[in-house]
Amino acid sequence: LVLILPFKSAYYLFLVPILKMKNIFLISSFLMLYSFNLMAQPLSAITYSVGEGLPQSQVFAMAQDSKGYLWFGTQGGGLGRFDGKIFQHFLPSEYVSSILETQDKTLWVATNKGAFRLQFGIFQLVQTTDNQAHKFTAFAETSASTLLVGSEKGIWAWDTKVAKLHKLTLQYELDRAIVQSFYKDEKGIWIATNRGAFCYSNDGNVSVVSAVSGIPIQSINKDLAGNYWCVSYNQGIFILQKNDLQRLQNIKSAALEKSLCSFVAPDGHVWIGTENKGIIQLSTKDTIQKSLSERDNLPSNHIRQIFQDSWNNIWIGTSGGGVTKLLAQNFIHFNTKNGLANDRIYALSDTRNGKIYCATGSNGIMSYNGTAFQKPVRDSLLGNLKVKALAADLSNRLWIGTENDGLFLMDSTCNRRFSTTEGLPSNAIKSIVVDKNNQVWAATQADGIAHITQKDAKTFVVETIKNGLPDLFISTLKLDVENRLWFATKNGGLGYLQNGKVVKAFRQKNGIPNVAIRSIVFDNQGFMFVATAGEGIFMANLRVPNFQFSGLKTPQTYAKNVYLLQFDNQNNLWSGSENGVEKFVFDTQNKVASIEHFGKNEGFLGIETCQNAALCDQNGNLWFGTLNGLTKYFPTGTEQKTSVPKLHFEHVSLFYQPLEQTKFASFALSSGGIKEGLLLPYHQNQISFDFKGLHINSDEPMQYRWMLQGAETQWSPLCTQASVNYAKLEAGDYVFMVQASVDGVHFSETLSAPFSIQKPFWQTLWFRLLALISCALCIYFFIKYRENKIRAKANFEKEQLLTKNKLLTLEQKALQLQMNPHFIFNVLTGIQSLIVNQKNDEARELMSNFANLMRSILANSRKAHISLSSEIETLETYLQIEQKSRKSDFLYTIQVTQSIDIEELMMPPMLLQPFVENALIHGIARLTHRGKIDISFDIQGDMLYCSIIDNGIGRAKSEELKGLTPQKHESAALAITAERLQALAASPTQETLVISNVLSPDETVTGTKVEVWIAVELF
Repeated sequence: LVLILPFKSAYYLFLVPILKMKNIFLISSFLMLYSFNLMAQPLSAITYSVGEGLPQSQVFAMAQDSKGYLWFGTQGGGLGRFDGKIFQHFLPSEYVSSILETQDKTLWVATNKGAFRLQFGIFQLVQTTDNQAHKFTAFAETSASTLLVGSEKGIWAWDTKVAKLHKLTLQYELDRAIVQSFYKDEKGIWIATNRGAFCYSNDGNVSVVSAVSGIPIQSINKDLAGNYWCVSYNQGIFILQKNDLQRLQNIKSAALEKSLCSFVAPDGHVWIGTENKGIIQLSTKDTIQKSLSERDNLPSNHIRQIFQDSWNNIWIGTSGGGVTKLLAQNFIHFNTKNGLANDRIYALSDTRNGKIYCATGSNGIMSYNGTAFQKPVRDSLLGNLKVKALAADLSNRLWIGTENDGLFLMDSTCNRRFSTTEGLPSNAIKSIVVDKNNQVWAATQADGIAHITQKDAKTFVVETIKNGLPDLFISTLKLDVENRLWFATKNGGLGYLQNGKVVKAFRQKNGIPNVAIRSIVFDNQGFMFVATAGEGIFMANLRVPNFQFSGLKTPQTYAKNVYLLQFDNQNNLWSGSENGVEKFVFDTQNKVASIEHFGKNEGFLGIETCQNAALCDQNGNLWFGTLNGLTKYFPTGTEQKTSVPKLHFEHVSLFYQPLEQTKFASFALSSGGIKEGLLLPYHQNQISFDFKGLHINSDEPMQYRWMLQGAETQWSPLCTQASVNYAKLEAGDYVFMVQASVDGVHFSETLSAPFSIQKPFWQTLWFRLLALISCALCIYFFIKYRENKIRAKANFEKEQLLTKNKLLTLEQKALQLQMNPHFIFNVLTGIQSLIVNQKNDEARELMSNFANLMRSILANSRKAHISLSSEIETLETYLQIEQKSRKSDFLYTIQVTQSIDIEELMMPPMLLQPFVENALIHGIARLTHRGKIDISFDIQGDMLYCSIIDNGIGRAKSEELKGLTPQKHESAALAITAERLQALAASPTQETLVISNVLSPDETVTGTKVEVWIAVELF
C-alpha cells in the first residue's frame, strides 16, 4: 500500500476507513479495486450542459414521458426537454426537484413555488386547498391512480373533483417530515423522509419502517434480489430484507459519507450517487466494486440522480456539470486528453508483437501497449512530419509513408528514409502494403506504385510501376489471399498486379462507377468489396470467371460516401464515413441481413473517419482512426440490440384547427391523440395528423409511413414528412395508423387514431324515403301546376285576344263616331256658304283644316299610340273647324304642365275628341252668351290626367233635351270611349273617367267638368 499510494493519492479517501476496519477481505477487495481502476479505460459518455442547450448545469430531476422526450429539472433554470438533438426550455427560473408522468399521460413538475402540470402544451400552476405556495419535492402515483405529492411538511394528494391539491393526514411523524423521495413497488409507495422511512400501502394504511426509524433517508430502492436499499446522507446504506424489512446490512465507508441517490443497474449492481465522490458501484455482496468520478470523464462528482430511459441509456444528473449519458462501453475513445499527441489519426498498423501504431496528424506516430500511448524512441527522425500510411513487415519493422517527405523504415536499431533521391517516383505516399515475401509496395499520390525489395542488410532496390495502370493517382493498395496486389485510383480505376506487372484493370464497363475508390477489402468467402466516394460499396465474387462488380444490396440505406472498409473476426463488414461507422451483418448466402449504425450516441465519438485508417488486431478488437481521435471497439456479446423509435401525435386538426379548440375538444387527448368514439359530421371531413418519432440513440433522420384504414389498403412509402392531411373524406369508419423508423427495417409500435364520419342526412334511409315521397308529390304538383299555368295562360291569351278585339272594335266605333256625318255635313255646308258669300280665303282655310283633320284621324287610327303633341294638334284642328262651321261663338284653351314633354309622352289615339265634341254639342251649343272650353294636361303618378271644362248648360239641362240624333250619337261615343279607357287601365278598379257639374258659389250649375286618366308610355 505504501508503494502504491504515491501514484494514486485519490485512494487515501478509501484507505483510512479500510485500515480501521481491519478486515483482510475488504483490504483485498480494495487492492483489486485499485488495480482495476489503474488499468481502466476512459468512460464513454456524452455530457450536456449549458453550452449544449441545457437550461442550467444543476440537474436535480430527470424523467422520460410516454412520447420519448427526456425532461431535466434544474435549479433556477426550469425544465429542459430533450429529443436527442435539441433542448426546449419551460418554466424558466424555477427550481425543479421532481418530474413524473402519470398514467393519464399528464406530466407533473414539483418546484419550490408549487406543482405544475402540463395540459395541451401549457404548464399550469396547480392550486392547493389552502391557496398557499408550498415547496413540493416528489411525486408518486398509487395503484388506484391517486397522485401523492411530497412536500417539506408531509404529503398532499391531487383531488380531481376540485382540481386542487389537499393535505393528507396520515401519521404523526410523516405529516411533519420533509419528504425526500418516493419509491413504488407492488406493496405500495415507500417514502423517504428526514424522519425515517414509511410505507403507504395499497389499502391506504401507513406504517413506519422500524429498521430505519428516525434516520434521515434520501432515497429507497430495491435490488434484483428484492431487498430494499435505504440511502442515508451521513449514516451509510441500509439494506433491508424483502420479507420482514429487518436490517441485513449497514454499509459505511468514507466514500459513502454523503450519499444522495441510488440506482439498480441491469447487471444487478447498485449505484450510489454521492455529493463529492461521484458514483459508487456496489455488488449484491455489499462490496465496493468500482467508482466513477471526474477522473473517469464524469463532469462532476456531485451526483443528484441516476436514471435509465426506455432505450436503456443511463443518464447521470449532476450539480454543476449538467447531465451525462453513458454510452455503449464496447467503444473506447482516445484523444489528446488521454495520451494522444494529436486527434487526427490518418493511419493504423499493428505488429506481430501486439503493438498498435497510429499516425497522429502532423506529430509523427505513436504506439499503444494496451495501457498507454508513447512515442517510439526512433520517432525523432520523423519530427513533426504528417504521416498518411503505415505497415508492419514480417520482421516487425514499421514502414511509414508521409504526405510529402517520402517513405521511412523504422525498427529497433535505426530509421531509414526513402525519397525521390533513392528512386521513389514521388515523396507523397498514400498507402503501403507488405506482401507474403516481405516486399513493400507503396502507392504514390500521382506517380504510380513503388516496389521496394531488400537485397541485403543495407541494400534496397526501388522500382516504379506505371505501365498498365488506368491512371497514376493511386489511392489504396490491398493484398488478396492469392498474394495479388490490388490497386485503386482516384479516378475510378481498379485492378491487380502479379509479379510486378498489371494483369487486369477494371473500369466503368465492369460495373465500377467513375468515382474515386478509397478502400478495398476481402472476406473469407472469396468476395471483394470496394468503397467509393459517394456511390457506396461495390462487390464481386472473385471465384467466378469474368466476374463483374455490382452495388451492395442492402435492406436499408447506409452512408454512401465511404472512407474505409474493415472486416472483423465474425465476418461482419464495417464501413466508415463522415458520420460514424456502420456494421453490415451477412446471412449464410452472403447477403446483407442488417445494418447497424454507430455514431456519437452509440459511443463512436470520433464521428468522421479517415481513409483506410482501420484495422482488426490480434485479439479481434477493431480500431478506427478519425479526425477526432482513435476509437477502439471490442465485441463483448452484450451489444445493445437495435431499438425502435417512440412515436406520438403532436396534433390532430380539423380544417387546420387543433381538435382541442373545436367543439370536439372532449375527444382530444393532452398527449396529442384522440379518444375512441369521435364521430364527425359529414361536413367536418378534412382531418390532418401531425406526428413525431423520437430515438435518443440515433442521428439518422426519422422516417414515417402511414395508412388510413377505410380509405387505403397499403402503407405509404417511407419518407421524412411528419404530417398528413386528408380532405373530402366520404362517410364511414376510419383508423389512421402511422409507424416510425430510423433504418427502414425496424419500426415503432403502430400509433392509431380511430374516428368516424357521419353520413350526410341526404344519404340516410329516412331522408331517402322522405325524398322519394317528396319527389312524387313534387312531380304531381308540378304537373298540376303546369296544367293550371297552361290553362291560365290560355285563358289569359284568350282574354287578351278578346280585349284586343274589343279595343279594335271600340276604336273602329270611335273612328266611325268621329266621322260623324252631321259634323261632316255641317263643315261642308259651312264651306259652301263661305264660297257663296265669296269668302274664298276663309273657305280655303276651313277646307284645309278639314282635310288636315281627316288625314290626322285616318293616320292616328292605324297607330296603337300617338304622341301627346299629335293629340293636342288634332283637338286644336277640330276646335278651329267647329269655331268656323258653327253659328255659336265659343273660345277654347289648351294648357300643358311644363314638366310634360308632349313629344315623348305616348297615349292611345282618339280618346279625348268625343268629350270635346260632347261639350260643344250638349254644353255650349244652346248658350245665349259666348261659350268656353278649357282643356288641361298633367301627370298624376304614372297616368296622364286630362280635364275638359265647359261653361255650358250642364248635364241636367241637357237631359231635358231628348230626341235629338246628335245626342244619341254623342252618348254612344262617350260610352265607347269610357269602355276603351277601362280596357286600357292597369286594373279593373282603377278610376279612368269622372264627369261632374261645375258649380258657382251659390250652387248654381255653370258648366260640366270631365276628368280622364289615361295610361301612357314614354317614347
